[in-house]
Amino acid sequence: MDYFISLPLPPLTLITAPVTYRIPIHAGTLVLLEIEFPSRCAGLAHVWVTRGTLQIAPFNPGGNYSGDGRVISINLNLAIDDEPFSLDVWGYNDDDTFDHTPTVRVNVKENGAGSMAAALLALPG
Repeated sequence: MDYFISLPLPPLTLITAPVTYRIPIHAGTLVLLEIEFPSRCAGLAHVWVTRGTLQIAPFNPGGNYSGDGRVISINLNLAIDDEPFSLDVWGYNDDDTFDHTPTVRVNVKENGAGSMAAALLALPG
């Protein structure tokens, strides 16, 4: 299942007070995470992703991605089989004039009998 969010970052959004957006996801395996920085971001918009207290993209704590007209694709094999069933996307903007809106795409592969579709089929009625 695919998930997609836009993360609007106003000018002068500080790293100490980042914008955050929670993406609810289902159980399965997180296989792909993409972060797209539109043209004219000029490396001033910064994004990182966490699951609970663990930073998963980039994996090094305190690290973040930035870019300009660039899509960063991260292939993963991360089991999502317990809480939290969500990812948090964080961002800040060093630009003092313009807002920037990176987008984040996530793909979670369903896992057999534990999948959301299997759970729905098992409901009575």
